[in-house]
Amino acid sequence: MIVPNFTALYDACVLYPYSLSDLLMRLAESDLFRARWTDDIHDEWTQSVHQDLGISMEKLERRRAAMDESVLDCKISGYQALIEGLHSQIRTIVTFSRRRSAATCP
Repeated sequence: MIVPNFTALYDACVLYPYSLSDLLMRLAESDLFRARWTDDIHDEWTQSVHQDLGISMEKLERRRAAMDESVLDCKISGYQALIEGLHSQIRTIVTFSRRRSAATCP
């Protein structure tokens, strides 16, 4: 087994199109890199596929489970607090930028 030296986060936008998702899952199974995703990412792509293409949630849940089983240590958890902190930092930056803009505009 090759020990991968980098990690790729699979977002919903690459898991939605079946052909791209299939290719990326095959690459992940090859151990060339560590593929990771979250339950939130799974929720996003499964809901979109269900709404847009009418594929049953039952089928999508089976695909989701197969993905999780086929890639070792693929699930990321415990990140929610980091996201909340990031949103807080972004709000601070936007507020600062607005104040700065208002102070420099005639």
